Amino acid sequence: MPNFMLTVTIFIVVAGCVRANDIEDKQLTFTVSHSFDSGSEIEYVTRGVLSVPLARPSESVFHQTPLSDSDVAKLRMLAEQNGLYKVRVAHDQNDASLAVSSFAKACSLYESELKDHFTLTLDRSGALLGVSDFIGQHCTGAHIPDHKLVNFNSTLFVSVVNVGPGPDTQTYIRRLEQEKAERARGENADNRSF
Repeated sequence: MPNFMLTVTIFIVVAGCVRANDIEDKQLTFTVSHSFDSGSEIEYVTRGVLSVPLARPSESVFHQTPLSDSDVAKLRMLAEQNGLYKVRVAHDQNDASLAVSSFAKACSLYESELKDHFTLTLDRSGALLGVSDFIGQHCTGAHIPDHKLVNFNSTLFVSVVNVGPGPDTQTYIRRLEQEKAERARGENADNRSF
């Protein structure tokens, strides 16, 4: 009987560890969309898919689709108009309410030959907190040939934020009230001399 109890206990502990690892090893997939439109009517098209292993965010992969000739023309026109390139990331492509977005000057993306630094911020459970698309190129008005504007050259960084402990204000307030009550009763007078 003791062997049976030991076996059951070991099984329960191992099962708990496997469940914890399943949560830690969660694979997340995000749809990245972008827009070259200016004005009030903005239409997003798929730029790529981002796969993030939550336990190892440094091993994330960003699969991007090349730009079509019409997309290159839209980017060039947006850059000439000094417009904004917009990017949006969502868990579900069809639900824009769960999306985060960023923007950058279109001329920067155009003149950098589609080179950008893409940062995705998640919390520990994998919830999407934010996105940043940084393009370090200054706009100078340079003309870039179309063949250099086909594939994105993105540097990907996935940041997983760990929430730190907050102040325990209730305990502090309770202790202050207790000290105030003790002083009022005279139980714990402050005998410090100055």
